[in-house]
Amino acid sequence: MRTSILLFILAFALALSACRNEQAAGQATAEAAERAFREWQEHLDKNEFEQVRAMSTPETESLIALVEDLAQMMPEDSTTMHTEFSSLECKLLTDSTAMCYYSIPNEEFMGQESLYQDSIYYDSIDLVLRHGRWLVHSPLRVSGDDLDLEDLFEEDFFNSEKIPGQQ
Repeated sequence: MRTSILLFILAFALALSACRNEQAAGQATAEAAERAFREWQEHLDKNEFEQVRAMSTPETESLIALVEDLAQMMPEDSTTMHTEFSSLECKLLTDSTAMCYYSIPNEEFMGQESLYQDSIYYDSIDLVLRHGRWLVHSPLRVSGDDLDLEDLFEEDFFNSEKIPGQQ
């Protein structure tokens, strides 16, 4: 009887410990959001689009498809990159949303040398916590059926709520 009680207490303690570890794995922390974004960016840099899709919301598919199409139009050896962040800071907005603010030197932007060697590119990206995993949420918003490439150069095109061309 005494052995049964000890085994029950041990099993209960192990189960409680496992629950705590599972909760911590899907915890809404800025550090976890940053790790997820860094990993997402690494896959994007290597053109590993299936992994990028797995770490993104369904609403991000149009952006991923655009980047994939652009990569297929370029010479193969020019499409892989290694993004070096000058700065990266993620902040929780709610228990299930985060915003990551980052900067990269322009000379490394898109794997190409820039005309602006001494400048820095600043941007941000949204992440959402779904089913215990941080996912990149960056819907591509276009007006109509066609994408106007001039829209790509508008400020905050990828993260804005406004549809280009609308007042």
